[in-house]
Amino acid sequence: MLIKFLHCSLLITMLTIINLFFINCDTITNSNSKGEIIDPGWNPPFFTLDTEPDWHPFQDTITYVHSPRDSTYISKDGIWLLDLNTMHKEFLTKGSAPEWSPDGNKIAFWYKGNINIINIKTRAITKITSCGAYYPTWSSDGKKIYFDTNYQSKKGGNVIWKINVGGSNLECITKQGTGEWREPKCSPDGYTILHRRFSSASISSELTLMDTNGLNPVRLTFNDYPESGYDWSPDGKKIVYGYYPDKMKYPDSSGIYILETDTKTITKICDGIGYPTFSPDGSKIIYYGSYKEKYGILWIMNSDGTDNQPLTVP
Repeated sequence: MLIKFLHCSLLITMLTIINLFFINCDTITNSNSKGEIIDPGWNPPFFTLDTEPDWHPFQDTITYVHSPRDSTYISKDGIWLLDLNTMHKEFLTKGSAPEWSPDGNKIAFWYKGNINIINIKTRAITKITSCGAYYPTWSSDGKKIYFDTNYQSKKGGNVIWKINVGGSNLECITKQGTGEWREPKCSPDGYTILHRRFSSASISSELTLMDTNGLNPVRLTFNDYPESGYDWSPDGKKIVYGYYPDKMKYPDSSGIYILETDTKTITKICDGIGYPTFSPDGSKIIYYGSYKEKYGILWIMNSDGTDNQPLTVP
């Protein structure tokens, strides 16, 4: 009897540990100014399976972050590829925030606080920073990577730097000590960088444009909560972004929005959470949203918000 009791107690303990593990994993994560993982204010109350999609520049393939909810969670929680025609998915590497190179042959991502580049054909991975770097984006010619880091920051705030893809010529392009400038996204023409900018006195961020040397800022949004991922349309005329504020305070505001870059007109096109990405022809958008209020998955729709369908159904 004693042996049976001990066996049952051990089984209950193991199940409790497993349950706590999945509860702790049922969140989207972001990072603070030091790059440490934290739960952001827009964290949804369900398990995230698929997020952070980025569409291949000229193929029906995306890279995204996938979290398997099975025994492979630890080994294959990271960056995946998904063929949109066959729906075949393939584990690529550990990491977050993947972005295709302009020629579609490589993916930049961050892992363990540094920027890496993986060659899709050979699977060779090259680490190009060693300064604590996050959220990479390619220059339009594929020769440089922009990212944010608090490297050499006296106040600990992250700002935007650039580096050659080979790892040389590390250079800060933003002014230190003026708040945080995070998550850069280069425009298709290569002249402008979209990013989230925190002022020194604000806990929220606003979408802002600047040129590639950090000058001529143009503020685009005026919100109380940070935007959750964004992308340029292929022609550079539109920006799609996610917004997920406090539902009690702003019950109808969360969703996917389109911003016209010339008029600055903003239109909500659907409910959702964030991380939208345009198709190569600009006709469709894939984004991260909830499924039956239980899972966070990828959805696909026309770029005007119509024909909205779940893509990665669990």
